[in-house]
Amino acid sequence: MEVNTQCSNQQTLSVTQPLANRLDRLRSAKGTLQALTCAVATSVLLAGCMASGSKQTSDVSDDMLFQDYQSYAAAVADNKNLPPFFSTRINAVVAAHPEMQRQYTFATFMADPLYHASKAMGNDRACMLINGTNEQGEPVSLSLAYLQEADGWKIDGVNVAYYKTPKGFTDKALCPDEVAAQSLGRAQ
Repeated sequence: MEVNTQCSNQQTLSVTQPLANRLDRLRSAKGTLQALTCAVATSVLLAGCMASGSKQTSDVSDDMLFQDYQSYAAAVADNKNLPPFFSTRINAVVAAHPEMQRQYTFATFMADPLYHASKAMGNDRACMLINGTNEQGEPVSLSLAYLQEADGWKIDGVNVAYYKTPKGFTDKALCPDEVAAQSLGRAQ
């Protein structure tokens, strides 16, 4: 499975002032955000329509992908069946390498999502960035690649990045391979 983790000791990614202001406002409204996240996750689970991902065709929206992510994160927290949230390719890799099964639970790296953005990459691919904090309150970003399959949008790749401060966050949706390429560029 393509789950990459990286730590950034340097703050080479820039944050625009509007994003910094938005993050400050979101942090101050943490309780409201948690309640809203819980309400959205509960209503989605009660509706029962997200267990296998969104069923929309080539139309993809930031809200739809984030709802799919929240449903996946709730399934991780509840120890539910996780393969339906992942692409056929990822499930085949995990089937061939059972020791990779616990990588299905990458959502545990993100305790409080604060910001998300997505972008379409043609008709059958999309990427989403989620900035937030882990259980210790440290800044973390998830970059997710999505692939549209017959039964909905599925997670097809993940990159997890840790930062010393939220100033390391970007406000642009990045695919996991774009994050890896940026990291290589900084290391050279």
